[in-house]
Amino acid sequence: MNFFKTYQTECWFLAIPLFILIILRLLGFDGLVGQDSYEYLRYTEKIKDFYLTGIHPGDFFWPKGYSLVAGVLAVVIPTNIAIQLISLISLLGTFLFTNAIIKLLYKKQKYTLPYLLISLLLSPYLLRSGIVSMSDTLSIFCLTGSFYYGLVYRGEFTFKAIFFCILLGVYSVFTRYAAIIPVAIIFIVVSYYWIKNIRLTHLLVLIIPLILIPIHFFFESRPTDFVQHEWITTWDIFNFYKREFTTVDGIMHYTFPNAVYAFFAFFHPGFFFLGGGLIFLTLKKVKTIITADWIILLSGVVFYSVFLMGIPFQNNRFLLLTYPLILALIYPGFDWLINRFLPFKRWFFGVFIIFQLGFFARAIQVSFQLCLLEKNIVSQLTHFQNQTLYSFDIDVAIEGRGLEFNYKNLWVEEYKYFEKGALVLFNEEKLKFQWEGKNPMVNWNNLKENYQLTNIKQLDGGWKLYRIGE
Repeated sequence: MNFFKTYQTECWFLAIPLFILIILRLLGFDGLVGQDSYEYLRYTEKIKDFYLTGIHPGDFFWPKGYSLVAGVLAVVIPTNIAIQLISLISLLGTFLFTNAIIKLLYKKQKYTLPYLLISLLLSPYLLRSGIVSMSDTLSIFCLTGSFYYGLVYRGEFTFKAIFFCILLGVYSVFTRYAAIIPVAIIFIVVSYYWIKNIRLTHLLVLIIPLILIPIHFFFESRPTDFVQHEWITTWDIFNFYKREFTTVDGIMHYTFPNAVYAFFAFFHPGFFFLGGGLIFLTLKKVKTIITADWIILLSGVVFYSVFLMGIPFQNNRFLLLTYPLILALIYPGFDWLINRFLPFKRWFFGVFIIFQLGFFARAIQVSFQLCLLEKNIVSQLTHFQNQTLYSFDIDVAIEGRGLEFNYKNLWVEEYKYFEKGALVLFNEEKLKFQWEGKNPMVNWNNLKENYQLTNIKQLDGGWKLYRIGE
């Protein structure tokens, strides 16, 4: 009871995302949307079985950290709820770590809680990430915590600080490989201060990577495949200025070049609509706020942003990783703004919350509609089970929601022969531009030109179910 009295405001703030999650679940949104979330669901189910039976879960291309944690929770509650709860809990933990970082950085910290409610808990993209069943927020939580304990270690040199800095940093990478860029920054800082104040007992933290690295090798038969990821092999400084890319994921057109996109988290309304203004206000006070800790945070953000500038792909999800560090950097601008208009602060807070909720409604709309679409298509296909099904994009959702088909993915290979009497589920309007010249459209054009296709059912969202003629 004393805990809730002491941290009453924090508890009320943390309850808001939980309330939003409950409302969305009542409306039919269960956090499963897009291919990645279904893959995490599948592998977490395998991990749960491994915990209970010892049966090896098999290979999984993405990092294992998210599923290993969610699998523990899935032992006692349904797996689809477990993975969504891990995302939400990670968001709430990120709020607490970011608050702690701001308190380390600045003497003036009166408005940190309303600031983080508005800019972090109600950040449209970050809140969406916290209620979708994917690994982003767990990695964000671990990274933010690693930076917090790394900054604490600079001043205290305690074993607890370096232990949690290394543990959370390594696990952040174990959850999303891209986290290795900012994690490397805080590890370099911690290593410098360890060398400066050598304490041999602190070397015991090396046990952490010595445990987690073998776990990675245990769960993956090809443990070094991730270094051949297209992000790494095609990283190029010339990508900084491009906004059109052709990759294994098709042809992608973007509005802004990578050099602009990589810094969206500072000013894009999908993160915080006041971000750009707060940067300006913070820079007005830059001489009074720059400290070694502030520069360390900035370095983590900048080096990660440069990495994103060089990959041939854009996704606002990737920008979330260092977003809490950005919020810590620009807090002085918010503090100045509220103090400047102190008599109107309650009105300001109310308006800011309304704006953030409005932007969140827009951000979650696509995911919400896609989730309902996938559920509707699954219900429409129930009576067609136990046949061969050729498809792409939607097939992962159909399989993830439990329908039994002999699945043939149109992206995996260019088929020379298609089974007569089999089903084809395809959405030409959705896929024809992005996948022009790639396997999905090559296979579809082959089917149209060389096989008799009968449209047997028109599904929601432009998807059509065909039968290949005998």
